[in-house]
Amino acid sequence: MTVSTALALCTTAYDFRELLRDLMETQALTSNEIRANARNKGIILSRGDVLSVLHGSEIPETEPLHGFLLGCNVGLVRINEWHRTATRIKIGQARHTELAGTDGQRRKFNVAWKEFWARLSFEGALSMFSTILFLVLQVMSLIKHGI
Repeated sequence: MTVSTALALCTTAYDFRELLRDLMETQALTSNEIRANARNKGIILSRGDVLSVLHGSEIPETEPLHGFLLGCNVGLVRINEWHRTATRIKIGQARHTELAGTDGQRRKFNVAWKEFWARLSFEGALSMFSTILFLVLQVMSLIKHGI
């Protein structure tokens, strides 16, 4: 029950990895034992996989996480809880990044637009207007006379 509660309250990759390290400690397993247990259940984990699960900066990839949990003798019902938590955190991070990216892009556009208008002089505006008018007249001429 406490693992379920901890997973439900887990909101960051750091917290998730802390729970994985706690799991390993409570099971009193070494990384070699975890790898051996996973191998006995048909999953091959490298030392790098175990290290990436325990010490990476993001939520672990699905396959190494699954092998690690099997290696820690976690049952399938509990494994699903771990995967749901990992997915929830990944989605939350993606949504946060997406929202931050949208705001950042909007801010960049607003800054560029204000800078454009600040630098626009009368001569520049007149030149731009003349160019657009000339372009429209050429397009109209092409439509009327064809090429």
